[in-house]
Amino acid sequence: SRDERAQEELISEIATVESGAEINFIDKYVTLIYPERTCLLDYLGEKSTVLLRGTSATYDRIKASEWHLQQLVEELLEGGTIAPKYTDYAKPASHFDLFLADSVVVHLDSLGQGMSGKKMGGLFTFRTKHMVSYCENLELLCEDLESYHRGGYRVILTAESKAAAKNLYELLTARGLRSVLASDEISELAALPKQTALIQWKETIRGYEMTTPRIAVLSTAPEQRDGLLTASGKLKHKKKKRKGTETILSYNDLEVGDYVVHEIHGIGQYMGIENLTIDGVSRDYINIRYAGSDRLFLPVEKLDMVSRYIGAHSDDGLVKLSRFGGGEWGRAKARAKAAVKDIAKDLIRLYAERSRRPGFAFSADDDLQADFEAAFEYEETEGQLAAIEDIKEDMMKPTPMDRLLCGDVGFGKTEVAMRAAYKAVLDGKQVAILVPTTLLALQHYQTLSRRMRAFSVNVDMISRFRTPKQQALSLRRLKRGDTDIIVGTHRLISKDIEFKDLGLLVVDEEQRFGVSQKEKLKQMAGNIDVLTLTATPIPRTLNMAMGGIRDISV
Repeated sequence: SRDERAQEELISEIATVESGAEINFIDKYVTLIYPERTCLLDYLGEKSTVLLRGTSATYDRIKASEWHLQQLVEELLEGGTIAPKYTDYAKPASHFDLFLADSVVVHLDSLGQGMSGKKMGGLFTFRTKHMVSYCENLELLCEDLESYHRGGYRVILTAESKAAAKNLYELLTARGLRSVLASDEISELAALPKQTALIQWKETIRGYEMTTPRIAVLSTAPEQRDGLLTASGKLKHKKKKRKGTETILSYNDLEVGDYVVHEIHGIGQYMGIENLTIDGVSRDYINIRYAGSDRLFLPVEKLDMVSRYIGAHSDDGLVKLSRFGGGEWGRAKARAKAAVKDIAKDLIRLYAERSRRPGFAFSADDDLQADFEAAFEYEETEGQLAAIEDIKEDMMKPTPMDRLLCGDVGFGKTEVAMRAAYKAVLDGKQVAILVPTTLLALQHYQTLSRRMRAFSVNVDMISRFRTPKQQALSLRRLKRGDTDIIVGTHRLISKDIEFKDLGLLVVDEEQRFGVSQKEKLKQMAGNIDVLTLTATPIPRTLNMAMGGIRDISV
């Protein structure tokens, strides 16, 4: 009976407590001891100041937390472990809104995500540029430091430790560059003499540049915080002993709380590595939590049976854990395999058709293309120049381009794509730029508008930020050929979208689109050139690139 099942679970948890192990969701007993609900906000005074870094992400976490709590409560009630009157564990999310309404709130967000409907006391915009660490290139650091001093910038240099800061001070002094170590007397930029860098080590942050107030923060600490700058400017690595568990975690890039998939038992939550003694033998086991109170202890040597979960809701925490036993996980795998086969057939047919059809061969570069590229305000990297050359060669061939442009965030993929787009526009072709979110669409639209304004290129955007009337006007302009470049979300894949002469499709952050979504636009538009941008290519895309079906530039 249900009572017997509950009794067995309670006896099991008493044994768990006596053994010193951790109980799954120990909060289920808190209402038996403390009748009143208390949360973190209750410890803060009235009229508090709250700093929210990522408002939308904060609410997503609250939503995910409420969802998981509801799932746990349902499992407890179903098993009869806790009576319904003892399942009121947490205050609702509205309590957080009431707390913010009575507090001073500072929102730190990129763009205005999650700000709709909020009355703002002020909006302050900071234009910044990320900088890479100078830990392995002292000569470049000295050159850039001189350049910043000539431009009137105030500069802070960050080191990993006090010893590294002193070492950096000596290196700069030997090269005739003025600097000062942070102290109680000089710890702020306002107290610095002119053309003198402030070296601090108390807080290591990544480098960035603020263009309007002319402030630059340059980091000399390694990106992974695993070394120091030596007198020769080389990176000296620290020797660090690792435990066996750390080696496994670093190899799989897993953290406690991550969702994983066992090939037999399905989706679970990784809870760390535990050392257990069974039949007198002590071994390390991977602890994976499943629905209810089920746990799987998997020997570490069978780690190859577990992989990271990257499916639906992997980024917002709304993942439903699998249950032990039954055929639910087997049926889910069977459905997925059938869907993959259908998509694979469509893909093979699509790429075969694209390879047979003749594409449009774009013209070679002319003076207008050269003027556009010369207007770029920064110096191109070698990787950018190589990628631009690859894309131009593809576009000038009579066969359709299908190139993957892979590069980390902030390394200039957008500029490469804009040059390809301008090349297409010069030959009278239209360009579609497909992005996963409305905020990214707005950001690209603003960037393209600024970059293309001086070159008589008409840029438009279609997304939910636009009213139905504005969208209808955009569609008419697109069909007439008045629009040269259009930026949009999934709305670009709709049946009512008609181009006059589409020549280039740019897909940004392709890993956030479904396979069928990405291929649908290719089918609608015919034999066009396709450029895909990504910082984190998905395995399928990489496999196609390595197999020669698609070209790749890094």
